Amino acid sequence: MPEVSIIIPVYNNEKYIEKCIHSVLNQTFGELEIIAVNDGSTDESGKILKNLEREDVRIILLEQNNQGVAAARNLGVKKSTGKYITFVDGDDYLKNDYIEKMYDLAEKESLEREIEQGNREKVRLTEEREKFKAAGLELSEKRKMTEIQVENLTAEEASVREKMTVLEENGKNDGIRLKEAQDKGYAERNPEADVEGYDACRKIAILSSLISGQQVDFEDIYTEGITNITKEDMMYAKEMGMTIKLLASSKRDNDHLHAIVAPALLHKEHPLYNVNDVFNAIFVHGNVLGDAMFYGSGAGKLPTASAVVADVVDEAKHLNRNIMTMWKNEKLELLPLDNTSKKFFVRIKGDAEAMKAHLESSFGPISIVKVDGLNGEFGFVTEEMTEGSYKEKSAEFPGIIHMIRIEE
Repeated sequence: MPEVSIIIPVYNNEKYIEKCIHSVLNQTFGELEIIAVNDGSTDESGKILKNLEREDVRIILLEQNNQGVAAARNLGVKKSTGKYITFVDGDDYLKNDYIEKMYDLAEKESLEREIEQGNREKVRLTEEREKFKAAGLELSEKRKMTEIQVENLTAEEASVREKMTVLEENGKNDGIRLKEAQDKGYAERNPEADVEGYDACRKIAILSSLISGQQVDFEDIYTEGITNITKEDMMYAKEMGMTIKLLASSKRDNDHLHAIVAPALLHKEHPLYNVNDVFNAIFVHGNVLGDAMFYGSGAGKLPTASAVVADVVDEAKHLNRNIMTMWKNEKLELLPLDNTSKKFFVRIKGDAEAMKAHLESSFGPISIVKVDGLNGEFGFVTEEMTEGSYKEKSAEFPGIIHMIRIEE
């Protein structure tokens, strides 16, 4: 049995795959198997892989219809026989001693890993992990922690948040809704982590770490809960044909990543608009994949129990198996909130007609929003601007009641 299984998902990598596999075959560590999974390539990748398989018995070629890199990796894991598993992408090249160093470190440092179904990896390292990371070993200069290079990732915490967003159409107060959510197992007895966004913040920190290959500290993420959302805010949202959700989002802006947890206004066309009740969703936009959403029950006694049992079974299936992945040593510095851009919905005291010119002289073009029955105030929507610019401009208007960001 080989000591190391190297899984290579391949999709249209004809320019690189031969060099990639030769870099693996030329490793100084010889007790390995190469499992190449052709994920329905439409170029010459499949033909190249078949020729390579004939050249070396350590190469195992698997074929599947195009299902994405996660499914390809999962298939490779199922067919692997090595004590350790590592992933190499079809356009990566390894230094000759890469596997040998990784193997030696894994043997010495007692790594623990587990694979979660659905292209999630949870990593638990022992207290020695800093030594492992300090080795600085990488598959390549790229960090490929997800199915594709993720540019925009939004996690929607719909379950408790939707239950407890006070002031929805049925008019129940927040205390009644919270009690209902707690009785059904949707909310914790102490709901602070939910309503203040702390739980969502920690989740988006984990997801941001996975897509960047570096540690993202949850304490660096701006977090704002739903406790300041009022019935009047919901009335304005309804008037605009929108809804308010607590979003945890992580987005790539050129070479930087920024993350935020805050209530956001969503248009009806947004995929997360209809995520309600006990359902959660993660919305992903990739530079190749485009838009994708993962949706399902995320709260309640039975769904939670099912997830726990699934994790236990998965752990049992992978006893004494280790997944080797690498992280950069330094913590990821997020793009400052003031440098990020959004449109903003703003509620303000006063008369719309009398104040519009003054507002536009500061904010630029705005759209006025009025709600029947709300006297002495109105709302307006700005053009896209940075958070820092909004703070500066809003300081001129002491009558501002509340601001909510708009998620496009």
